[in-house]
Amino acid sequence: QKQRDILNSYFQFPSEDELFEKDKSINILNEALSVSKKISNELRLAYDQKSHQFEELKMQLDSNVRNQSTIILESQETKAELSEYKQQLELKQLELNELRTSY
Repeated sequence: QKQRDILNSYFQFPSEDELFEKDKSINILNEALSVSKKISNELRLAYDQKSHQFEELKMQLDSNVRNQSTIILESQETKAELSEYKQQLELKQLELNELRTSY
């Protein structure tokens, strides 16, 4: 008994209740870890989906910007053509006025 007391003083062995409580705590922590992993996986999936949606929207936006730029360029070309036609029409109008005054 004396040797056992000496050993116990050097090595503190847990009681049955302490072992049961530690085992219970480990099980609770393992469950929490499992739930945490599930939540992490769900969040990762949601993030991947949102990232994909973001990339699709970004591509649509880029396409819309390119289309808008094309429309602006075409509009400017049409405006230049109309301006040229207007100048030609004004020249013809002047020529017509000169012909009228000469007769």
